[in-house]
Amino acid sequence: MMVQKHTYLLVVAKIDNFKIPEKAKVIRVIFANITLILNHLLTVGYPAMNVEAMTSFLWAEEKREKLI
Repeated sequence: MMVQKHTYLLVVAKIDNFKIPEKAKVIRVIFANITLILNHLLTVGYPAMNVEAMTSFLWAEEKREKLI
């Protein structure tokens, strides 16, 4: 998702000596943290299905949809 693009853009900016505005840095950090939360919800939700715990899966998916 966003984190892979973020890493790529950081490398390109460093190589080309781009000046990144502070607002863009803040937005990137926010999106990176949201992506981290989305991935954790996925990690919690799907393995629970293997033990037939559909409630936690559905809860995690609902929260993920709201974040996306």
